[in-house]
Amino acid sequence: MKNLLTLISTCWFVLGSTAPAGRPFVTDDPEPPPAGGWEINIPFILERTPGKTEMNAPLFDLNYGLPNVQLKLEIPLEVLHEDHGGKAAGPGDLLLGVKWRFFEDEKSQVQLGVYPQALLPTGDHRRGLGDGRPAYVLPLPAEKSWAKWTLYGNAGYWWQSAAGTRDYWYGGAVLEREINGRLSLGAELFATPRRTDADAPAWPSTSVGHGN
Repeated sequence: MKNLLTLISTCWFVLGSTAPAGRPFVTDDPEPPPAGGWEINIPFILERTPGKTEMNAPLFDLNYGLPNVQLKLEIPLEVLHEDHGGKAAGPGDLLLGVKWRFFEDEKSQVQLGVYPQALLPTGDHRRGLGDGRPAYVLPLPAEKSWAKWTLYGNAGYWWQSAAGTRDYWYGGAVLEREINGRLSLGAELFATPRRTDADAPAWPSTSVGHGN
């Protein structure tokens, strides 16, 4: 959940059985992978903020499905380049999460969930890799489907303890249209305020993506 005024370029590789909605968008959905199945995402993410460029090259996003539950582990390999010459590379902070879809109604095609996650300070903060302190996020995702359309979104809150960071609310929504059994198109609206004291003011962003 990064500052929306950053420039982010993402390339996705998705492995495993049928992937639920969500990728390649920032907004979470309540649907876990099939029980016993894996969803493995390997994005390369480039982020530009004032004074530095950061890249996850790549980010290993590993997800395992249980009945109505998703277990999540994110392992980033970070590359940092500061405008005044500083450079660093290595493992960043780990993200652990458990998604629980506590409501699913097949008749109305409504799903509701909760997705608590913890960011662990495993990166070398002295070299600029990671925040150096733990952080926690609680997204509340929801989804509604009808015919070939799916609308999902979530609102969440970040608790941050690193120096210079802020606690903040964020939210997003995605509307997707199934084109055929292997292709869907979607559009996203996502908004978050400043996440650190140094961030520039942020505004809602939009994105367009596809899945297969």
